[in-house]
Amino acid sequence: MSTPVPHRSRPTEIARLELARLAPSEPLDAVFRRACELSAGALHVERVGVWLFIDDGAALRCAALYERGKDEHSAGAVLRVAAFPTYFSSLTIRKAVPAEVAATEPWTRELAAHDLTPLGISSMLDAGIFMDGKLVGVVCHEHVGPPREWTTEARDFAGSVADVLALRVQSAEVRELQAAFPTQEERAAAHDKAAALERLAAGVAHDFRNLLSVCVGYGALIAKRADVPAEVRQQARAIVDAADRGAALARELMDFARPSDGPPAVLDLSEVTTEFLPVLRAAVGARHPVTVSVPAALGQVFIEKS
Repeated sequence: MSTPVPHRSRPTEIARLELARLAPSEPLDAVFRRACELSAGALHVERVGVWLFIDDGAALRCAALYERGKDEHSAGAVLRVAAFPTYFSSLTIRKAVPAEVAATEPWTRELAAHDLTPLGISSMLDAGIFMDGKLVGVVCHEHVGPPREWTTEARDFAGSVADVLALRVQSAEVRELQAAFPTQEERAAAHDKAAALERLAAGVAHDFRNLLSVCVGYGALIAKRADVPAEVRQQARAIVDAADRGAALARELMDFARPSDGPPAVLDLSEVTTEFLPVLRAAVGARHPVTVSVPAALGQVFIEKS
C-alpha cells in the first residue's frame, strides 16, 4: 500500500493566505508594501507596484513599489493618463492585462520609451483595482529578463491580489472616517462648526480690509500734500505701507476661509512656468529682462492646488 504524497501549497496560495492574514488595523501603506513583496516572490518578478488614481482620474500615483533584487521599497512616481491612452483603456476592459513582450503588445507598447526600455522590463502582468465597479488603481507586475508567458494561475493570482487591495482601501476609508467622527451626529456637527468658522473668518477679514482701505486712502492723500512738513509726509507713507501689509494679511485670511475643494493635481513645471512669465515680466519692469531656460525632461510634480 503506497503512502499518500502530502499536498504542497503553491507559492501563489501561500501568498494569498499571508495577505489575507494581515490585521484589519494594519496601515494601508504597510499592506501595499507587503502585497508587493508577496506578489514579487510568488510570481518571481523583479518589480511589483501598487498605483492609485489621483487628480480626478487624470493620473496614476505609485503608492508602493518593491524591487525584489534590491529588496527596496519606494513610492511617489506619477503617470499621466493622457500620455498612455491605450494602456489605461485596456485596464477598464480586462481584469488582468498580460503582456509577454510588453514593448510590442498593443496595450503596453506606449510604455516602452518611458518605462520598459530604461528599466529592462520585458513582460508585464497588470490587474485593475476596482471599487463599486470603478477603476481606482492597478497592481503592476514587471518581469526583467527574457520574455515570459503568464499562466492562468498567475493571471488569477494578480486579479485576486487586486481584489484584496480594493477591500483594504475601502475598509481604510471607512475606518478613518469613523475614527475622526464616531457618529453621524458628530460628523454633521463638525461640518457645521467648520462652515461657521469659515463664514466668521471671511466676514472679519472683509470688514478689516474696509477699515484698512480708509487708512490707505487718507494716508496717501497726506503723503502727497505739499503744505505739511516732510516728516509728516514720511510718517503718512509709513502708515500706507503698514496698511497695505495688513490688507495682504486680510486677503490671506479670506483665502483660508474659502479653501479650494479641488484635489491635489499633477502639474507640468515647464507649462506652469511659461504661463507665469508675463506676470513676472510685468512685476520686474522693462528695465530688467527675464529669460527662462526649460530643460526638455523637466518633469511633473504632484502638489496641492491653492
